[in-house]
Amino acid sequence: MHITTRHVALGAAVVTGLAVVGAVAAGIVARDHSLERENFAWIPVAVVGEPVTGAATTGSGPQVTRAEYDGRLDEVRAVDPEATEMAFVIVPFGTRSVGVQGTSDFPEEMLVEGTPPASGEIVLSTSFADELAVGTGDTVTVGEDSPWEVPPTDVPGVSLNVTGISRDDDLGEILAASAWASMDEAWALGTAYGFHEPDGPTVIDTYVTWDGEVPADIEPWVLED
Repeated sequence: MHITTRHVALGAAVVTGLAVVGAVAAGIVARDHSLERENFAWIPVAVVGEPVTGAATTGSGPQVTRAEYDGRLDEVRAVDPEATEMAFVIVPFGTRSVGVQGTSDFPEEMLVEGTPPASGEIVLSTSFADELAVGTGDTVTVGEDSPWEVPPTDVPGVSLNVTGISRDDDLGEILAASAWASMDEAWALGTAYGFHEPDGPTVIDTYVTWDGEVPADIEPWVLED
């Protein structure tokens, strides 16, 4: 399956609302090389609070809990142990917010210098590192202002070690991102900065790509060609 910008735009309409649609338009939604797989599932996960019944991403399935997500990921990895998971979180840095692409399969060919990020670490694009006046070995702190209209649901101000600098330009099927993180860090950032509505859950968009059959339990979240 070949994932295009059309798939990304279609999938961003409801759970994360206009904010992520705007992110798509701004070109900050990154695409990992592992999207060149047979199957692509877009799963909105309620990381704080209970999923809203019936809430869905356009072209995808309803919100799920983290435990439900983990169960479906386990089923996918039983089919393809090399399945890739990703998460996208809009995070405040300095005077603006940028998209942080979490992935379990960092595309090392995007690195200009340094190493892929682990928990507590981050890779910044060349231009974004220049904007923040930081480099490999420095520390950056996530801002204390929510990117949404309501405050974060967790304590902000997380400090992350910069372990590498990535390309600004796309590389074939890999789209550049302002920042890259491990999935562990993406989950942590999502808990604090995921899309949040008053009296509703905090939600982040996750993506799973793999080859092989589609387990029945994940079918509602699979995007078709």
